[in-house]
Amino acid sequence: PLCPTLLRSYHAAGVKRPRGWRQAVRRQDAHVRRFRQSGPFQRFLAVYRAFVNEIILPVVGHGEELLFQCPPTLRCQMPSVIAMGSPHRDSDFDAHHGAEINFWVPVTKVWGSNSLQVESEPGKQDFHPLELEYGEFVVFNGSQCLHYTLPNSTDSVRVSFDFRVIPKSAV
Repeated sequence: PLCPTLLRSYHAAGVKRPRGWRQAVRRQDAHVRRFRQSGPFQRFLAVYRAFVNEIILPVVGHGEELLFQCPPTLRCQMPSVIAMGSPHRDSDFDAHHGAEINFWVPVTKVWGSNSLQVESEPGKQDFHPLELEYGEFVVFNGSQCLHYTLPNSTDSVRVSFDFRVIPKSAV
């Protein structure tokens, strides 16, 4: 497939990929460039920008301009005995700003082990899966609250995207 995230998710789940897919991984830089220039990806970005302006801005913008991550991070979590990542706060990484507001948008139904596990407040460690239906999204403080995924023990692939926004006045 053209999508680099799908290539990585197959590999992480231990699913054997066709030879052509393995060759694409070896030429990943060119592959990612070609993917980002593709018509479908450009259409996705146009829909994403409209989503941010029409849905997200009214939720957190309060009449102010927002800076937002573009492109968003696409994630695919296939059924697997391997967790994708480890518990972390986005502030654990230098590339993140403390004023970031996280949005998580699954495009499939999510529950239990095929969902994102989060704590309700920084340091509370009361982790719970975010259980959402198609069409729902969640806003959370990923900069300060620990979050992670479990090995996906369901028979359902989770597809989601996430992104961060920062009110321009916070920068």
